[in-house]
Amino acid sequence: DPVWTLVHESSPGASQVQLTWIVRSGSLDDGATKSGLAKFTARALLRGTTTRPHSDLAQALQSISASVIVVPGQEDTRFLCTVPAPLLDSLLHLLRDIFSNPEFDPLEMEALRKDLLSELQLAQNDPKFLVRNAALQAFYGGTPAQNPPEGTADGLSRITGLDLRQFFK
Repeated sequence: DPVWTLVHESSPGASQVQLTWIVRSGSLDDGATKSGLAKFTARALLRGTTTRPHSDLAQALQSISASVIVVPGQEDTRFLCTVPAPLLDSLLHLLRDIFSNPEFDPLEMEALRKDLLSELQLAQNDPKFLVRNAALQAFYGGTPAQNPPEGTADGLSRITGLDLRQFFK
C-alpha cells in the first residue's frame, strides 16, 4: 500500500499555497529501452482521468487558478503545485482524482508524446542541457543513470500505453 506523508509549513497571511507532491520513482526506474517513462507517466496523469477528460481537467485546474508542473528527477518525480490558499481543498480533490483515476487515453498519449519530443528537441539548443547530458554519459555510461530524466527521443518513442499503466502501478 502507498504511504502518503504530508509535511506542512504555514504562514497565516499567505495568499498562495505551494505544494510539492513527490513520487518516489524517477528516471532510474525507466528501464533500459524506455528512457523518459517516469516523466511521460507523470505528465500523462495530467492529461485526463476516468472522470474528467483532458479538457475538463485543464478547465478545473484553471477555474481554481492552480498550476501543476512536473519536474522529473533520477530518484523521484515532483509535482509542483500552486493554488490560491482558499482553494487548497479544491486542488487536493483534483489531485486525488488525478492519482486515483488515471485514464491514459491513447489519443491523449500520442499528443503528449509529440509534445515531449518537441520539448526534447527544443532542449537540444540549451547548453546547460547538453553539458549535463554529456556528463551523465561520461560518468554513468552503461548504467541506468546515463539517461537524462527527461528521457531520450528513442526511449519516448518506444513507450506504450501498457508501459504507462504498469509504471503507474
